[in-house]
Amino acid sequence: MNNYLVSFIVPVFNGEDFITSLVDNLESQIFKNFEILLMDDASIDNSGKICCDLEKKYDNVKYFKLEHSGIASVRNQGIQHSQGKYITFIDQDDSLSPKSLSSTVPILMANDIDALFFNFDEKYPYKSVIKFNNFPREGIVSASTAMNYFFSERFYGFVWTGIFKKSFIIENKITFNTCFHSIDDIDFVLSVLLKAKYIYFYPKVFYHWTQRVSSESHTNHIDPASDILVFCNRLDELCFLNEKDKSQAYGFFLKQVLMYYGFLYHFNRSSEYQLLSSLRNVALNLIKNINIFDLSFSFGIKVKFILFKMNLLNIAYLFKRS
Repeated sequence: MNNYLVSFIVPVFNGEDFITSLVDNLESQIFKNFEILLMDDASIDNSGKICCDLEKKYDNVKYFKLEHSGIASVRNQGIQHSQGKYITFIDQDDSLSPKSLSSTVPILMANDIDALFFNFDEKYPYKSVIKFNNFPREGIVSASTAMNYFFSERFYGFVWTGIFKKSFIIENKITFNTCFHSIDDIDFVLSVLLKAKYIYFYPKVFYHWTQRVSSESHTNHIDPASDILVFCNRLDELCFLNEKDKSQAYGFFLKQVLMYYGFLYHFNRSSEYQLLSSLRNVALNLIKNINIFDLSFSFGIKVKFILFKMNLLNIAYLFKRS
């Protein structure tokens, strides 16, 4: 058995066009003590054969053929099969800077931290866009400070921007919630922040998130809208926050709710009336606990909250749709 220091967990589903490029990209890491777990969620294309060929080509690649169970379950199984002291995640059509591990592993080894987060960019055909220019400066912070950054959206809960100590994940029984269709990673990161003692932020851009208009994350708004309603139940776990931080947390949840409310309303999904109604009711309860002018959001987001509070947001959506 090899004593790998880092495990890359890669959910695979019908990824025949991406898997080889991804694995070749990961193998270009300057730091070499890692394994790649290709977790195949019952692909029906040529992914299985490609993964088998890659497993034969590289000693540190392992292929697992799974029954179809969704990305959250696949990631959980990846954690179970991983051998590394640290685990991290990457999606099948994305890429990582060759210096990501050589830059971050020494920090992980030298400090008693539970997780490290770095920045990412969105990769389009002709350009790359850094999403978070206000990313926290480099250094160790308490989990409570990291949580404030999370709710202020100075960094976001994409699980592939983090490297996690596996023993911390296992001991605290942190898993991906299989009830979610698409926001299991944000839920996972919130669980990390609720349980961690110290977090390290490394502001370099290492992860490159490929943007594809045809991808499900750009076209399916119903599943994540339903997920957000369930995710809001986690507010009960934040009762320990002071009033200002609690207001910011409620603002974060409200922003997510109104985003999907807007998607459904904009695309005139009248068939989803019950879902729209539920989102609106949750938003009405959230805004009661928010001091809008104290929130660490842009002026535009605050205006959106005010319009909703004044029952004018639907009118704004109608103008936008017309």
